[in-house]
Amino acid sequence: MVMNTYMAKLQHVSADLFPKDGSGWVTIDYHELMRKTIFETSVLTFFGTRLHEIWPDMWEDWKLFNDATFAGVRSNVSWYSRPKARAARERMLQAFDEWVDTEIEEWPETQSIWNDKWGIKMNWEREILGRKFEFTHRGRACLQASFLFVIVTNSAPMATWFTICIFKSPGGVARYREEIASSVKCTDGIGQDEFPLDVLKLKQSQYIQGVWKESLRTGSASAAARVVTKEAEIDGFIVKPGSVLLLPVQLLHFDHDVFPQPQQIDPNRWITNDAKDEEKYRQIQKQNSHLRSFGGGIGLCSGRFVAEQEIINVVSTVLFLFDLEFVKPIEGLDLNPQNIGIMNPKRNPTVRLRRRKLKV
Repeated sequence: MVMNTYMAKLQHVSADLFPKDGSGWVTIDYHELMRKTIFETSVLTFFGTRLHEIWPDMWEDWKLFNDATFAGVRSNVSWYSRPKARAARERMLQAFDEWVDTEIEEWPETQSIWNDKWGIKMNWEREILGRKFEFTHRGRACLQASFLFVIVTNSAPMATWFTICIFKSPGGVARYREEIASSVKCTDGIGQDEFPLDVLKLKQSQYIQGVWKESLRTGSASAAARVVTKEAEIDGFIVKPGSVLLLPVQLLHFDHDVFPQPQQIDPNRWITNDAKDEEKYRQIQKQNSHLRSFGGGIGLCSGRFVAEQEIINVVSTVLFLFDLEFVKPIEGLDLNPQNIGIMNPKRNPTVRLRRRKLKV
């Protein structure tokens, strides 16, 4: 249901941001296109139109804020060395101060999970709980702003990296487009800015899932933290109760014993065409147990399925509507580890886009 709303908002946003029909080849910073597309679509989907009216410069402020948060989430001191980012953060919080300062009516029975005032129903529920448990005005604003942060911060870099992984996979973009073609719902020809893709079919494609998991495996730079509850021995080391263990996920994701040739983008390592192939099935199970981009246990990301659908849908839409060429080839795993979860590219890739002539 959320994705239906998301795709409708994506249609609105892409009409402004994507190259128009008949414009020929357009050269563009692809990462910035993904950042703005996902940000604008997410704001409309999850917060309705009211936030944009209150905070018209939200995209420029958000960029300043988000580009500094790899340090800012760890220490408030870092904001004082970045006065523009600090000012952008304060404008964001002031906008959310105003956004939460409104009456709370009963949720309309005719609107299942979304309305224009609150966006998704969860925001309305979160605000009710914040007031019930006597959060301060600024505390409630921070609560809502943190939701914007978690739904946007890692999605854009993953959308960029997911696209790169499609091109770096053995079958390339042609193989991926075969999966898109099998997910098209419309059979009468496609008009500009229409999105006739079956979201469920895209998600169920083994190949697309393989590319998705390879993107997560190679693009994550997070660390899982665990508190030791009882004394244990790990590789000859004694760890005591109360100790905190940090496990960088790349130690799991690039383990040669689990992922042969881990530097290679290979969606086929996640695919089996024979349900009776027990050896391959066990290997995939082992790989899944080592894939920890979204954390685990009580810290497991609750929005992981929405993030997956969001990124697959956005990138599939771009590749469905456009021919896309990278101006310079992407060499190796060229990512910037200076991030909170999903890594940004070290250098934003420049691409050439041209609308495809579609007939399905």
